[in-house]
Amino acid sequence: MRVDPKAAPVARRVHKRGLIKKAHFVSPNKCPGVIQCESRLEASGAIVMGLDPRVVLLRPQPVTFDLDTGRIYASREAMDKECAAPARRRNIYTPDFEAHFTNKKAFVEFKHSALIKMRPKTLELPSVLRRFGYRLIIVDETYLPEVFVQNMRLLSPLLNASLADADRERIACASRQPVQIRMLLEDELTHHSILSLIAQGRLVCDLMGSRLSGGTRVVWSEEVPRHLMHLPFDEMEILDA
Repeated sequence: MRVDPKAAPVARRVHKRGLIKKAHFVSPNKCPGVIQCESRLEASGAIVMGLDPRVVLLRPQPVTFDLDTGRIYASREAMDKECAAPARRRNIYTPDFEAHFTNKKAFVEFKHSALIKMRPKTLELPSVLRRFGYRLIIVDETYLPEVFVQNMRLLSPLLNASLADADRERIACASRQPVQIRMLLEDELTHHSILSLIAQGRLVCDLMGSRLSGGTRVVWSEEVPRHLMHLPFDEMEILDA
């Protein structure tokens, strides 16, 4: 469902089930406006993809597939207008996202392993779409542990933050060797500057093992920021640092 006029049109609606509100609203990087997701896992995946340097653009709920024919539609409503068969008789699928990389793109589905176990045919979707010439990547919760997600949610608003050249140089000089964040703060550098450089890939640290804190050790790097790249996009082109 499109909830922000700045957001791209979407191909499916997000509904509520009973008294439980399913919808999660997020504003990830590389995706205009506020988007609506069906689960926290999907919302977390959007935030993590927005910080992944391999991803250059995100589209939520981009198209609807007719899995029997391979045809794609801008929405289920568009499919209803063109198809005579009732919706309940059609084999349709709308992926969570379309992720654009430097020279490639792929559809991405975030699905909890418990739901995959309940619906094992979910694992057949990549091969079905491959027959029609499309790439689908299924991501479960093992790629998005809670600590990592909390850290990425903290960093997400800072990806495009501006830093003074003087602050950047001071942090670079102070972190040529691994150093705790609290030591940089004692040198009168700011949380904002330090976290911004982690989000932008210049300061590297372990985002999986523990929450970001004063005791987190960071080090300056000009290499590819692999601490931001934990999603299974290994075959996609990696951007140069």
